[in-house]
Amino acid sequence: MTNYLKTIEIEERLNKLLDLSILEKQLNDPVLCKQTITFFRGMVKLKHALFPFLYHADVPFDNNGSERAFRMVKVKTKISSQFKSLQQEFAIIRSVIGSAIKNKKNVLTAIADLLALSLPEAAG
Repeated sequence: MTNYLKTIEIEERLNKLLDLSILEKQLNDPVLCKQTITFFRGMVKLKHALFPFLYHADVPFDNNGSERAFRMVKVKTKISSQFKSLQQEFAIIRSVIGSAIKNKKNVLTAIADLLALSLPEAAG
């Protein structure tokens, strides 16, 4: 079976699983957790983004690389209680550096590009 046909098969199975009529039946179940229904609705809304690796060969089917990139920050936070402030800024910079390395781009150029972005003014 070609990759294209396998992709179509996976999409059809996903559409069956995310059929809204299933959700309608579940809404009548008083035991079903509200969070489960919310999760189901979110998957229906974003189903086009559930399997990007089917359409882009350079996208891995797991997120192990992303988890490895984030692990350093979590370990530092837990062990030494660092990053009480500026956590978001550090995460953004680490993300840019990690993305540059993964895409075989110059890290300093990527950081310079980040700094060159015009940031929106804070609403006052």
